[in-house]
Amino acid sequence: MTVAALVRRGPLVITGAVLGLAALGAAPLPSEAAPLRPGVLVGAPTIKSIKVTPAIVGGGGGTATLSAKLAQSATCQLKVVSKPVFKVSVPKERDCRTTFTAYVKLGANPTSAERAVALDLVATRGAYSSKALLYISLAPKPLPTTTTTRTTVAPSTTTTTPPMVAPAPAPSGTTTTTAASTPTTTETTSSSSPTIEQSTSANWSGYALIGGPFTSVSGTFTVPSLGSDATCSTDESEWVGIDGVQNTDLIQAGVQETGTSNGVCGLNQSPPKAFTIAWYQVLPDDPSEVPLTMTVNPGDTVTVSISSLSSGWQVNVDDVSSNVSQSVTVQYSGPATSAEWVSEAVTDTSVCANDSTSYSSDPDICPETSYSPPVTYSGLMYAGGSNPLVTAVDEFFMVQNGVTVSSPSNVASLSALDANGFTTTYTG
Repeated sequence: MTVAALVRRGPLVITGAVLGLAALGAAPLPSEAAPLRPGVLVGAPTIKSIKVTPAIVGGGGGTATLSAKLAQSATCQLKVVSKPVFKVSVPKERDCRTTFTAYVKLGANPTSAERAVALDLVATRGAYSSKALLYISLAPKPLPTTTTTRTTVAPSTTTTTPPMVAPAPAPSGTTTTTAASTPTTTETTSSSSPTIEQSTSANWSGYALIGGPFTSVSGTFTVPSLGSDATCSTDESEWVGIDGVQNTDLIQAGVQETGTSNGVCGLNQSPPKAFTIAWYQVLPDDPSEVPLTMTVNPGDTVTVSISSLSSGWQVNVDDVSSNVSQSVTVQYSGPATSAEWVSEAVTDTSVCANDSTSYSSDPDICPETSYSPPVTYSGLMYAGGSNPLVTAVDEFFMVQNGVTVSSPSNVASLSALDANGFTTTYTG
């Protein structure tokens, strides 16, 4: 297995900044229209381009400047089409011809994750109109400055064991790289009722815990099969990781279902066959996934654990169904401010760069493919040294081109997530 056989995964992409333009609602010419003459405007206005500055407004709120270039337009108006959790103020409709500048005021972000507001720029001339969908992002709320006081207790005091255990030794006959030492954890304490916040993303579907720093995370998931709409460039992954929500660092491991491996498209074979590959990845040091030398099949149950060691980070992938596991130790220096369990759409420069079917400000993200059955995530464990360790829970819905294509099941609280896990389901 070569690295080139796999595609790049990436950190969370909130549907922010400008997603792209879509000329809609072009009305037909009236039947009684006069013959065309030079200099006479005909048809719907054209929105040529939109630029938003800054691309991400600070978490305390502020103003974003929108600049658009148009043709055949008379008036322009901005309309809020989403339901943001922060205040949004847009200017009233006004005249515009070839250019349009507007100032959008955003209130403070009340959540600990990046948010976005969706707007339509509507250009009108008489009975004709066109509109373009755009997004403006708002950074997470600033983290409060806190002071932690630790009290020395008597040796007889009972300590709390963190909800995380070292990966079990690999079964006999398995392929395993032995780590230099066993994981160590510190006390784990979470807020009794951290907020559960819903977000949309172009590439992630699942749950993330915000807070940390996290020293370990683990989880078990079921491996799905690709749907009938799978192509040679199709890819879907399930993984467990640390970071990637509030930064571009990320350490993760999981399983990928893909149409092509080592340059061979299995879906063109008879009978068609997709490939299922175990992998791990460290960002930003290594932009590519690294395949693990173990066989995984659709329907298998896989457990992934990632733990901080004195010598680095131990990544363990265990195919419970086939009793095969593999461990590696890697170097990672991210801040560890989130822990997550995610089903992810492909991020592949060679396939989706500048593709008209990409759905976000990151043009590398490809359309999500169908998968079945729903992926079950269970045995969610994590540890760290902060109090509280978890300050918020983010529930991510994957939204592409205005359609929710992959959804996590709803949970009522962090304790319910810990106890019962969740599922992700293809809904496109």
